[in-house]
Amino acid sequence: MKPVIQKIKNNQIITEVIKHAPVYFSGSLITAIIGIFMSKYYTYVFSPADYGILALYALMLKYVVQLISLNMDGAAS
Repeated sequence: MKPVIQKIKNNQIITEVIKHAPVYFSGSLITAIIGIFMSKYYTYVFSPADYGILALYALMLKYVVQLISLNMDGAAS
């Protein structure tokens, strides 16, 4: 009897994940699309040297946020 109950619970978990996954996936997708469009804008507005400096600042900000949040695994990578 227990394997049947476990199977039902697993199906419920899978259906919940499938139901909520588009919300989280759409956030990542929107961020990626905005990044693509903004890189074209940034390369038009800034010189290559200025764009490189901006990219370095963005990268350093990402590392600082990872370190401050104490996510050492993500900060090390």
